[in-house]
Amino acid sequence: MKFKKLGSLLLAVITLTSVNVLQLPEVKAAEATVYKNSLNGVCNTVIKNSSNYEVSYPFLKSGASANNIKKINNRIEKVVEEIVGVFKNRKNYNSTLDFELMRLDQNILSFLFTYTDEAKNGTVFNNTKGLTFSLKNGEEVSLSHYFNKSEVRKRAKNGLSYIYGLESSKDLSTPDTYYVADDNNIVAIYNASTLGKAGNKYYDIDLSAVDFVAPYKPKASKETITSNEKIYSGSNAEYINSEFSGVVIGEGVCIRAEANTNSEVKGYFRQGEKVVIKAAKIGSEHNWYKVKRSGESESYWIAAEYCKLSNAPEARIRGTWVRSRDGVGLNSNITGYFNNYEKVHILTTKKADSHTWDLVLRANGEMAWVSSEYCK
Repeated sequence: MKFKKLGSLLLAVITLTSVNVLQLPEVKAAEATVYKNSLNGVCNTVIKNSSNYEVSYPFLKSGASANNIKKINNRIEKVVEEIVGVFKNRKNYNSTLDFELMRLDQNILSFLFTYTDEAKNGTVFNNTKGLTFSLKNGEEVSLSHYFNKSEVRKRAKNGLSYIYGLESSKDLSTPDTYYVADDNNIVAIYNASTLGKAGNKYYDIDLSAVDFVAPYKPKASKETITSNEKIYSGSNAEYINSEFSGVVIGEGVCIRAEANTNSEVKGYFRQGEKVVIKAAKIGSEHNWYKVKRSGESESYWIAAEYCKLSNAPEARIRGTWVRSRDGVGLNSNITGYFNNYEKVHILTTKKADSHTWDLVLRANGEMAWVSSEYCK
C-alpha cells in the first residue's frame, strides 16, 4: 500500500527521543472509537486540540495489571507529546493524530497511529507509527521479537520485489515502523527514503505472509469502455437517495442531455444559478450531477466541478489505508485510498456484500464509494 510522503520534520518524529512540549489541555474523553477489533471497556479515546491540531489517542483501562496499564499509557502519552511538539512548530498546517487498534488478545496490544498535516494549499502529508505492547509485562515489543534483522531484510526485499516490483538495495535497512495485524501477521512499513528511492511513496510488507515460493502479485484493476467515454465498471448507475441543493460556479457551463462530454448541449447555466441535485454519477474524466433548474420539470446533466453542493451531510474518514471504490461491493474496482480523518460529504448509502457503503464527495471533487464502517 502507498502513502504520501510526510515532510522531513515529521519524518523525524519516528526516531525522536526528546521534545520540549507543554501539557495539552484535555477537551474530552469518550468511550473508545477505535475502528477495528475494539472491545467494550478496554480503552478510552482521549481527544485534545489546539488552534492548528487535534489529536486522539487510546487510554488503556483494562486487559492487564494496573502497573502494566500505567506503563503502557505512559509510553503512549510520551509518543503523543513528541508528535504534538512537532505539530506546534507547524503553524501553517492543520494537523491531526488518530489511531487504529490493530491487534488485541490476551498477550499483545498493537496500535497504528497516523498523523496528518494539511497545508493551507490543500496538500496533505501522512505518516504512521506502530506501537505494540506485551500485556504480560507492559513493555513495548520490538520487531526483533518476531524476526531477527537478517530475516526482516530477506522477507522485506522479497516482498518489495514481488508486490511492488522494486529492486531494493542489498543493504536494506530495518523498517521505519511495524504493527501486528488482526490476523496476527507482522506488517512492516518503509518510506521511500529508507529504500533509497526518490518520491513520496510508502510501502508496507506483510512479513509473515511473504514466502519464497509462489509470490503474491496483486491483480490489476480493469476498466471498461462504454458509449463515448471511459467510465469505471460499476459506475454506470445513477446514485442519490436525497435531493440536495447546488449552485453553479462557472459562467456559460454546458447543460447536457447525458453524463458525458460528447452528449447534446441543451443550453447553458448562469454563474450562481441555484439548482436541485437529483442524481450523481462517477466518470473517469468528470463526475456528473443530474440537476433540475428552477421552474423546469426536465432534468439535465452538469459536470460536478461546476456545481457546488451545499447541504449534503459531512463525515470524516476514520482509518488508515481506507479504500476508495468505483462501485458498491467488495468486487468493485479499488481506485485509491482516503486520507485518515479526511472530510467528505455523503451523497447516498447502499447495501452490498453484507456491508453498507457510502457514496462520498471529496474536497478535490472526486466521488467514490467507501465502506460505511470507516465513514463517521
